[in-house]
Amino acid sequence: MPTNSSGKPPNVLCQSDFSDITLPALNPVPGMISASEQRFLFHMTRDFCADRGAVVEVGTWLGKSTTALAAGLAARNARQKLHCYDRYCWKAFHSEIADLDLRPGDDFQPAFERFLAPYRDRMRVTKTDLSEIVWKGGPIELLVLDAPKKASTLRNTLEIFGPALIPGITKIVFQDYLYFPSYELAACLARLPSLDRTTVVLDGMSVAFDVVAPVANIDSDDGLWRPESWTAHEIHIAWRQILEPLEPSARVLLAAGLPWHLYDAGHVAEAVKLMHDTAWVPSQHEQFARLAKSRIYTDYRPLFQAVGLTSAWDHELRARWRAGRRWLSQLFTSRSRSQRAA
Repeated sequence: MPTNSSGKPPNVLCQSDFSDITLPALNPVPGMISASEQRFLFHMTRDFCADRGAVVEVGTWLGKSTTALAAGLAARNARQKLHCYDRYCWKAFHSEIADLDLRPGDDFQPAFERFLAPYRDRMRVTKTDLSEIVWKGGPIELLVLDAPKKASTLRNTLEIFGPALIPGITKIVFQDYLYFPSYELAACLARLPSLDRTTVVLDGMSVAFDVVAPVANIDSDDGLWRPESWTAHEIHIAWRQILEPLEPSARVLLAAGLPWHLYDAGHVAEAVKLMHDTAWVPSQHEQFARLAKSRIYTDYRPLFQAVGLTSAWDHELRARWRAGRRWLSQLFTSRSRSQRAA
């Protein structure tokens, strides 16, 4: 049987928008997950979970995903609890998504608990940083992860929860798997033999994995957790495995992870050429344009320039140049007036 780069046989993916799942009436909660992702999470706690362990969500924000998970537990009248972890610290960009009376740095756990009030007795809420979580809740049946987006935080998360994951039972949902700037998730998971990708939520960013082997010891010396050290050949092998099985709509979301990975690994010329030569669809161009305006992605200027975009740093340099010209013009005008007056 053929195997992929991790040595695992290729698996058949379930790729669905779960439109056959009917959600109960849920409190409207601001959030960034799609309706298909809410249906999938509700389906997981109502139809997959069977009180074989805890349900854990890391990175709840205001609770749009949490309310779907809790509703599924309520529909099944489950005994298990939903353990919720988040820093619950408001950030400036949050106000662009949710119109709440909160300022950067405010504690928004009270707002989260108001949104989840109907299910409060089913939940255990902990305000903490991801790196400081200590899990003592026993086996985990379902682990929903929004917080880890980089290799280092993914490894840390698996070190925290790994001993509680049950091979053959536990499922892990990565909510930002298809968000290509978080490409390190897809890259590392492609080479992790203890997890198998099994479900892609279409019209969303979430992908679920089955735990197929113990995750208690994830130490590795082959560069698994350092994707920036991979050779171009290793990167292409991994991304062929990642992208080829995906439905076109999902592949579109994640495809730019390949040039991003190449770029971060130092294969700059190849990454720029790939960005320039690829026939990106309009939705991809729109996403590149949004990212190019953010100061977070100024390091990727050559990739944006390869598709005809200017980065936030380019805009800032131009703004500073224009401001400098105005200042010089005003200075010379002022001096000229002073000389004429003299």
